[in-house]
Amino acid sequence: MRFDSLQETLTRAGVFRPHLPPTGQAAKDWLAAQWSGKTIGLGGSMTLEDLGLYEALSQGNTVYWHWRTPGAATWPRPPRPRSTAPASTPGRRRGS
Repeated sequence: MRFDSLQETLTRAGVFRPHLPPTGQAAKDWLAAQWSGKTIGLGGSMTLEDLGLYEALSQGNTVYWHWRTPGAATWPRPPRPRSTAPASTPGRRRGS
């Protein structure tokens, strides 16, 4: 499907008005201009990383991104203790 046809269909249906910037820099600039004073969450994406979107959106917004925002998902995990018990006990069934 061509973008112009999709754009027309979505706009006519009142879903939203799609925008297709010609370059990554234009996309970043457009998004930063659209959002000011917002709380934004980003998913893991090398495209967003390469565009520098986190830095651009962090100016004037609260941005959460598990790659950058400290929180439970980014805390270092302590090593798991090693068990000294044997992996299985002969003659014993699971769940009993």
